[in-house]
Amino acid sequence: YKRQVAGFSARRRRQLEAIVLEGQETSSGTGWRGGLAVARGPGARLSDAFHAMTAQVTAPTLSAEHEMAAMDGRTVLGSAPSPGLTPGGEDGLGLALALPLLLSHEGLEDVGAAAIEQAVERVGVLSLAGLHSRAGAGVAELDARVELAGVSDAASGAAIVRAALDRIVAEASASAETGAHPILLLRCTWGPNPGQAPLPPELAVGAIDHELTRRGLRERVSLVVASESISDPHSMFVLLQLGADAVVPTLLGEEVLELAERRRRPPVDTLEHGMSAIAKALFIMYGRIATSELAAGRGGRRLCAIGLDAEIGRRIGVESLLGEGWGLERVW
Repeated sequence: YKRQVAGFSARRRRQLEAIVLEGQETSSGTGWRGGLAVARGPGARLSDAFHAMTAQVTAPTLSAEHEMAAMDGRTVLGSAPSPGLTPGGEDGLGLALALPLLLSHEGLEDVGAAAIEQAVERVGVLSLAGLHSRAGAGVAELDARVELAGVSDAASGAAIVRAALDRIVAEASASAETGAHPILLLRCTWGPNPGQAPLPPELAVGAIDHELTRRGLRERVSLVVASESISDPHSMFVLLQLGADAVVPTLLGEEVLELAERRRRPPVDTLEHGMSAIAKALFIMYGRIATSELAAGRGGRRLCAIGLDAEIGRRIGVESLLGEGWGLERVW
């Protein structure tokens, strides 16, 4: 059920399989199935409305090998001083990652926690459990779920979304002001309560990053977002461009292991290869916007939105080309 509502369609599974197992380059960085993707019915996600703004490159094109070698996916979480963080960043503080990606243990129980931790260490990233273990009290969790009981029509649904956005932005601002929690973990995930639904991660991340930047607080915290709907490199690219420092695709590991089982591949090796292949796909997308460092491009909003109304655009700091379309009443 989670996969269905999160947008893990057959088409997205085929795309993930092509990237992870066959090493094919992805073209989804320019959008998903065209500019009017949000006009589709079931399976459409908020990330479908965004397209990368491709850069005009006049210099001779590098070979694919040289282009990949020039890309830098490193990021540091929690670079602000805090006694709760393990040294590791270039400034002696924070947690250094080779890629802006964390792996959830969800659905990976058969592999074993020790094997997962070894896999993420070889790739140069962290698991979500590893983040909590190493950062400790330096991590504050923001719950981006809303109660469905109060939704009776489109207008009430939009009001609940507005209230939830205002709440998480206020919580993030308070953490940034006090400096008590240099890492904010934004949970846009389905919980055990069927009466709750998560906000789309694009809306939550964009709203927090936009407001903290406006108030001059953004560099005080690192923003990590976890969601089931992060299901392909395009959705990761959109979130990084909207301001996330790292993403946690909570169902991705389970999907990759199912691919490994169907193709009779070693599960841990496939998991490692999958993370590296997704990183390559992200590098290709960043190459299209002429950015070689993923961390430097964080929150750059080299995106255009098509099919979102003006209110969403204002909240997340992205101009909607049409200024009409999906509103807050349709985002979940």
